[in-house]
Amino acid sequence: MLNKRELKVHLYVYFIFFICFVIVLRLAYLQIVKHDYYSELAKNQVEKIIEITNNRGIIYDRNGAILASKKMGASIFLYGNALSDYLPLKNALREAGIYINPGEVKSLAQAKGFRWIKRGIDLSKAYRLKENYSDIGIIKHEMRFYPNKSLSADILGFTGIDNQGLFGVEYKLDSILKLKKTTFSALRDSRGNLISLENNNNYDSEKMVYLTIDSKIQRLSEIILQNDTITFGAKLGFAAAIDVYTGDIVFSASYPTFDLNKYYEYPRNLWKNKLAQFLFEPGSIFKPIVFSFLIENGLINENEKIYCENGSYKIRNHIFNDVHSYGELNIYDILVYSSNIGMVKLAHRINSEKFYNYLKKVGFGNKTNVYGLSEENGFVRQIKDWSKLSKYSIAIGQEILVTPIQMLRFYAAIANDGFLVKPRVISRIIPDGYFDSEYKRIFSSNTSKILKSILKEVVIRGTGKNSRLTFFDIAGKTGTAQKFDVQQRRYSSRDYIATFIGFFPVNNPRYAMMVLYDSPRKSIYGGGTAALTYKKIAEQIAILENIGIKQLVAKNEN
Repeated sequence: MLNKRELKVHLYVYFIFFICFVIVLRLAYLQIVKHDYYSELAKNQVEKIIEITNNRGIIYDRNGAILASKKMGASIFLYGNALSDYLPLKNALREAGIYINPGEVKSLAQAKGFRWIKRGIDLSKAYRLKENYSDIGIIKHEMRFYPNKSLSADILGFTGIDNQGLFGVEYKLDSILKLKKTTFSALRDSRGNLISLENNNNYDSEKMVYLTIDSKIQRLSEIILQNDTITFGAKLGFAAAIDVYTGDIVFSASYPTFDLNKYYEYPRNLWKNKLAQFLFEPGSIFKPIVFSFLIENGLINENEKIYCENGSYKIRNHIFNDVHSYGELNIYDILVYSSNIGMVKLAHRINSEKFYNYLKKVGFGNKTNVYGLSEENGFVRQIKDWSKLSKYSIAIGQEILVTPIQMLRFYAAIANDGFLVKPRVISRIIPDGYFDSEYKRIFSSNTSKILKSILKEVVIRGTGKNSRLTFFDIAGKTGTAQKFDVQQRRYSSRDYIATFIGFFPVNNPRYAMMVLYDSPRKSIYGGGTAALTYKKIAEQIAILENIGIKQLVAKNEN
């Protein structure tokens, strides 16, 4: 029988053994069962893995001029414990020319762990900051650089802070251009101080993308378009050209535009490409499409004359008007002088269902599937939704929405004897290879011949006289389309889309080209605005590519 003292000693011994047993069990649990968890936790306390995308492919124009390249930049960060005083960091940032909201600097200083201070800054600024504030970390990495700033901005698009494509070709070809994610290990000691930054990867070889854009033509077109957009007081100016046989987009210019290196400083509506995403009612430039249907189906002949009602014509309680009053016009002069009434009368002969199917066949209401660009479908109302006035409205380019690229490839079909080409903005990708031209016949060579002749007359003696050049013939069509006011639910009496679209030279076509102005103020008419710009750009292309210039020089010398 244990006395009271011995019992107390035994209890202490048992208690100590029990405590030791619990400690041993706990250690075994931590070291065996929870080993991986605490190992990762310890690692996270001293190491931060950072991913940066490097080695993005270069984008060139058709001749090898660089459009999108890369330069070295930096991102700066804090890693570790909260700062006792944020003012030294704030002052150092200001002295280095790095501007951050003071409230944001204070929040960064009070936080713990890894936190970015600023992404994508000039390397020189990062080094300047490091000299004045040694506790920050620097990661050197690639940044996208556009040497021509705004050149072909809405086609090229741009990349974000992580070198990822956000718009344009940069976005559509992101998986090709963005080749390698580089990981960095940021290490710190037990006190939370940054001790090293290690690059854990090697770079892969980059890919190269060549566009169909000719940067010389692009630059000249942008200069001309900017001057004329301002002169005409337009909300938007747009111009583009396509090779009529290959479908290559030679240039696509719009104004106002934006600097790709500072895209974030500009309104988002400037970022979208106008070539394939700008939707508009085409107005009179759509009339050749209607004429092609009439010719293909044998619904007109060249000896016909149509009475154009002296400028006003009522059908189904709706009045159609012409800008100028015409009496009797030759069938082809309806297009030469752009008579709405003549077109409406010809639309009497059209079977709506066949016409609808034809519109879809020649590419309206569907994407052109140009590889490398985001694109709108356009809009052709389904035949079941057509009203009794629909075919008449469409005959003069209303009640239908198109994109510039859809219109350009149709006019290219007129120029190339009836083949619908697939537009291309990507010429080749190295090392993947070239992109072949694709085309299909949509109307006969005879239809093409007739339309060429009529559209040439539009320029010689019709509404497109302001586009006429002396050293080669242009064929084309003017357009002046009222814009539909969605809020008022009626056509505007003030805002118009003014256009000129055609191809040149007529006898040996090279390019189909379009000029468009949204809401011009100096003149609402395509013949008084877009046709003038068309002439200037066509002239510059002729000089650059020596189209018809030799003949002009020889004539002047004689």
